[in-house]
Amino acid sequence: MTIHNYSRLANMTIQRGFSNSNSAYFAHGEVSVDLKQIHERLGHPNQASLQQTIESTTGVKLQNKEKFNCEPCNLTKTKKHAVRKWGAVPTNLLEVIESDVQGPFPVPAIDGTSLNIKFVDKSSRYVVMESIANKDAETIFGAFQKFK
Repeated sequence: MTIHNYSRLANMTIQRGFSNSNSAYFAHGEVSVDLKQIHERLGHPNQASLQQTIESTTGVKLQNKEKFNCEPCNLTKTKKHAVRKWGAVPTNLLEVIESDVQGPFPVPAIDGTSLNIKFVDKSSRYVVMESIANKDAETIFGAFQKFK
């Protein structure tokens, strides 16, 4: 068995017979690490917890204990701002109605219609969807009368 020291690693070679040899590398002494580098290599853990963990570990010494800004961490901690709504939200029922015609669908419904119309009351968010035969004004107005 022979042991060779290379910087912070020791190489231990065990020879078996004439040609077979197994090598194993193991750390010895104290290893000095940079807090930012170890933060990036370990998947961006909390800096305070990481520093506390390293300080409670034997054989690891921190080179730089100063707080640092990590761009990936800062980007993932940003909050998405709420979508700003324009205008006042209606307070009375049937004050603002949103409608949408969908279709024609390739497979007709049981009643033979291939279009749908959806009505949404913006105040209560009440939704009604109804099948219609065509996009004529009379057909849509009739569906709206049922909604009202």
